Amino acid sequence: MLQALLLVRDEWKAGTAPFLRSLPISGWGIVGAKMLAAFTSWVAMSLVTLALSGIFHACAPWFGMEWLPLAELPWSRMIGFIVIFVLGIMGAVLFGGIILQSAYLLGRIVNRFNGLLSAVAGVALMYVATRGGDWLAGVLSFLPKIPFEVPSFGSEGFAIVSQTLNSGAIVVLVLELALLFWAAGWLMEKRAES
Repeated sequence: MLQALLLVRDEWKAGTAPFLRSLPISGWGIVGAKMLAAFTSWVAMSLVTLALSGIFHACAPWFGMEWLPLAELPWSRMIGFIVIFVLGIMGAVLFGGIILQSAYLLGRIVNRFNGLLSAVAGVALMYVATRGGDWLAGVLSFLPKIPFEVPSFGSEGFAIVSQTLNSGAIVVLVLELALLFWAAGWLMEKRAES
């Protein structure tokens, strides 16, 4: 998430923001490219983490540890859990990245106290997005729920726990991402001070 903020901030620190904004590219294209670069680096780090986790999982019996009995699950359950889990984390990374980019660009509206304004804007954007998202998800609670099962390993041992995901929350996340992306692109194109 911080990578998206750092990619935008580095343009101003290096003094290349005026040049970048003078190119025949819209603010949305610049913000989208920065988000794509941050997301790509997140995917690369996640793949390295996944590979290391697989190595540690394979080596667990060597150190007297037990394997989690995930292999006993049907593939459809396992794939469903993995898809829900990965999509949730991807949504959180994109949401956090676009909030941090928007907060930094809001801070660049003024020449003085831009760091303070960015911090206040970040807190305010997070508060408004979470409160508004909770309210809107409640309004959209009539949408169908998505059932899925989560493997759980607790004191009782391995168990499968059934859970549901409100599809209204997914709609709200997509709406918030689109609105924040639009706002960040508009700020980059029109308002941010070089």
